[in-house]
Amino acid sequence: MAATLRFSAVPFVIALVCLPAMARDLPRGWRLPTEKELSAGDRNGSPSRYARAFADFNGDGVEDEALLLRSTTFNGEAVWVYLSNGATNGSWVKLYEEKWDFPSRDIDTFNGIDVVAPGIISYGGYCDSDSNSDGDGTRPKLRLRNPSIETFHFERSSAVYFWSREHKNFICVWTSD
Repeated sequence: MAATLRFSAVPFVIALVCLPAMARDLPRGWRLPTEKELSAGDRNGSPSRYARAFADFNGDGVEDEALLLRSTTFNGEAVWVYLSNGATNGSWVKLYEEKWDFPSRDIDTFNGIDVVAPGIISYGGYCDSDSNSDGDGTRPKLRLRNPSIETFHFERSSAVYFWSREHKNFICVWTSD
């Protein structure tokens, strides 16, 4: 009987771990991608299949949540962040939206998200010595004070969204073309 109780308790424990993510409503007109929509590409490298990221993105001491969501009103997807305000509540902020011209809604999700640790990153796309203003072939650098959100198309472009204390908003820099 003990083995049966342990086995039946596993879903309950998983539900408790996931409860903070499920406790709030998603933005109106948006839903989580299905398992099938997250099955293609190199998604096996992430427990969240590159569809969810947690960190304190705005530096207020409270963990925020970034989600890759699918639209329920048009054929497309977006990256949304539930951003805390330092208290017990917060609000949804849309970072990026992509509308598709495909007639079918039965397609895989194209984008992924991940956390970028604080530190120095290169940005501005790929540069060579002819196109760079200082002529040494290096890309500009940015010092991230907080964890940030990387958005990417698998094997294509990527960008980093970081929180600006001055502007009280996310700013995007391209890190590849």
